Amino acid sequence: KVGNSLIGLMFVGFAARLATLQS
Repeated sequence: KVGNSLIGLMFVGFAARLATLQS
């Protein structure tokens, strides 16, 4: 499903941004 993949991609980007802010 394209929608599910898109949500996963957004989640990965959000997690990466959080990691960058914490470090």
